[in-house]
Amino acid sequence: KSMPVEITDEGNQLRKARVLFLQNCAGCHHPHGAGRPGWAPAFVDNSILQNENPTNLLNVVLIGVPANDGYPEMPAFQNKLTDQEVLSLLTFLRLRWGNGKPVSQENLNSWRELHK
Repeated sequence: KSMPVEITDEGNQLRKARVLFLQNCAGCHHPHGAGRPGWAPAFVDNSILQNENPTNLLNVVLIGVPANDGYPEMPAFQNKLTDQEVLSLLTFLRLRWGNGKPVSQENLNSWRELHK
């Protein structure tokens, strides 16, 4: 079972990302990433955060997820967050609960190219 990584040496970017997380994600996914049964999945041991390729994570956050398996719809954030906010937030999530790899501008550009 993967455990959340405590981010202790935060730069300004990660502090901003933590605020984005608290404002946009924590209400459903819990401030500690534990999720809420029947409402939002946990970030701990989440295969989308663990995946080497961030495409599915970008899909979930930017496009959203329709209601399924008893979970309500997750809203899309592509018109709510700037590119820099998306990159900061997703990198924060992967550092805290995922594979520790940042989501790059190149990853986002490739995703946008696929979704023109």
